[in-house]
Amino acid sequence: MQASGGLFTLSRRKIRPESISLEILDARGFRWNMTRGPTMTLDFGSLWGDDEPKRKSVSKFLRKAVWDRDGGKCQLCGKPADPFNFDLAHNRAHSRGGKLTLANTYVAHPGCNRSIGTHTKKSALRQVGIETPEDRVRRKLNGMSLAKLKELAKQNGVKVKGRVEENWLWGDQRRPTTKRQFVGKLVKLLKENDL
Repeated sequence: MQASGGLFTLSRRKIRPESISLEILDARGFRWNMTRGPTMTLDFGSLWGDDEPKRKSVSKFLRKAVWDRDGGKCQLCGKPADPFNFDLAHNRAHSRGGKLTLANTYVAHPGCNRSIGTHTKKSALRQVGIETPEDRVRRKLNGMSLAKLKELAKQNGVKVKGRVEENWLWGDQRRPTTKRQFVGKLVKLLKENDL
């Protein structure tokens, strides 16, 4: 509370400027420091966001390489993209730690890219009901018997180990391998044509 003659608290005690030491964080995240001393100074910190790391701009080489690799088609809807108005979408979003690399980017329409938000390409396609090649392989493998999965694993050199459960009463117990473990390992190796 300010009255004539200086600053006062609500209990009408006078406040001296040298006794004030405040650090205020406003809604935008800017830091305001009021330091001790006969005059109070405000430190606006990063008022314009200068200390934040900037995102790298996309090089022409990367845009051309991704365009050529994807054949100029939007990888989300499958329709041809405009060569002068397309986005380089990230498979793993920048906000989730995705980098601007050839392996992490693909061609997408601006509208398609905005619609997926921070989802990966695979999860975005699943949301719309489109089955990915990996999903088709997983479905086929889930339809097979455990004996057939063991045979496929042996042919492809895949070793699947059972798990060990610790039990304080009976000691360690080894559990047999499950169908789910075989499917999980084989999905990473096999393509649709292999089945």
